[in-house]
Amino acid sequence: MIYVDGIYLGRRAVILIASTDTHVVGWYLACSEHSQSWGALLSRIAPPQVVVMTLVEIPQFCSLNFPTRGRFRS
Repeated sequence: MIYVDGIYLGRRAVILIASTDTHVVGWYLACSEHSQSWGALLSRIAPPQVVVMTLVEIPQFCSLNFPTRGRFRS
């Protein structure tokens, strides 16, 4: 299971973080939270079985970034 979230550093920067229960598996500095930024972060890790996030477009996001996985629920 991977948890993903963004921490805003001001108006023009956000750190996107992917972590497990025990450690951070990756981070990415971006201008905003959008699918391309999340894709840049998650392209560097193995596709997880479960992604926990607060994005509104969860099914679309996961379908774009993890196309070989099964069904997605929001």
